[in-house]
Amino acid sequence: MGSIEINVLNQSAETHAMLVDMLIATVAAGGSVSFMHPLSLEAARDFWDKSLTAAARGERAVLGAWDGEVLVGTVTLLLDCPPNQPHRAEIANS
Repeated sequence: MGSIEINVLNQSAETHAMLVDMLIATVAAGGSVSFMHPLSLEAARDFWDKSLTAAARGERAVLGAWDGEVLVGTVTLLLDCPPNQPHRAEIANS
């Protein structure tokens, strides 16, 4: 493994496909990420469509860990917090 780089993820078709594949593989391996096995391709696509759309609206930040050209992990920061907590975010597992 080379050096890992963290970047904000975008809605490109290539990134979306990697996210979908990673989510399906994670669920199949028993990962506790709010889905049950078997996770359908459509459900995984829908999840990432909604998540990345929310990120584009500024409601969350979806970060990806890259090892070269390979997406090896993600984390989501939920930014849509109450008005009295503009300095906070919640970490989500997908």
